Amino acid sequence: MGGFLRRQTHQFEDFQFGLKLPRSKIQEGVILQSRTRREPGQEVERTAQHGQVCCIPFEDRHQIQTIITHMSSRIAIFGDSWACGEWMNYRLVHRGLAFFLIKKGHRVVNFSQPKASNFSQFHFLKKQLSNNFDWIIFILTQPFRDFNTGLRYMEDQSYYRNCQRAEDNIIKWLASIEKSGKNLVVVNGLFEKEKVKDFKHHISFTELLIPGKSLPKHYANPGDINQWTLQEKKFTIDKSSILNDFQEDEQNFEKFVQILENNKFYFYPDGKHPNRRGHLVLSNKILSIINGH
Repeated sequence: MGGFLRRQTHQFEDFQFGLKLPRSKIQEGVILQSRTRREPGQEVERTAQHGQVCCIPFEDRHQIQTIITHMSSRIAIFGDSWACGEWMNYRLVHRGLAFFLIKKGHRVVNFSQPKASNFSQFHFLKKQLSNNFDWIIFILTQPFRDFNTGLRYMEDQSYYRNCQRAEDNIIKWLASIEKSGKNLVVVNGLFEKEKVKDFKHHISFTELLIPGKSLPKHYANPGDINQWTLQEKKFTIDKSSILNDFQEDEQNFEKFVQILENNKFYFYPDGKHPNRRGHLVLSNKILSIINGH
């Protein structure tokens, strides 16, 4: 097992500077996770499987404010595992968007977390506003996740109505950030939201990679619904929604996943997340927005 973890760590280091960087690399914008006595590969595995730490980890949590303060060109990324980079066997093997933006000379902090919700990431974003990032990139995920991270599920309303409320909330909240004067890029990730005209920059990750493809809109992974309502019993969904809403939403989710599986050039090796090729395309689009600003 140890040998396998070391090989994974070597690959991780080739693509993303490794887990132990010299201070010069920290100043380039890669913030490291808190130190551990474990092998670096074990820490990568924990990050990917349990989503307990930020996607771009950092060496000393007390250093983050100092590092952010001294960045000259600063970009913050918020989202779930789609915003983290390329995944293989539940391990992050390439840091994707953040990596490519850093290569172009930008200072980047990726606050994304696997399994994160729009609700949790937005509230984390609010805490970071005082750092005055030059650009904020927010990658949307499935709205149903919000009900596992603090947003109340209204049991007297239908499944669709609850999910639409969660969807409306994140759009309203992000619009308030942009109206306050912040430079914002909203990206459809695991959730395919119709383009919002009020946003100056609203793009679809998957449409960038597969132009002209009609992407089905879905609110949840069926496994999350089962876990939170049947196994953990965090809230109850009305029977009408189970009979009428679930089947359509699950079919749309399956169609979405099938599109990813049929386009392995951009979604290999795990078939569920954009790979480094996909993140390179997204980074070029975002760089064109930043450079044209």
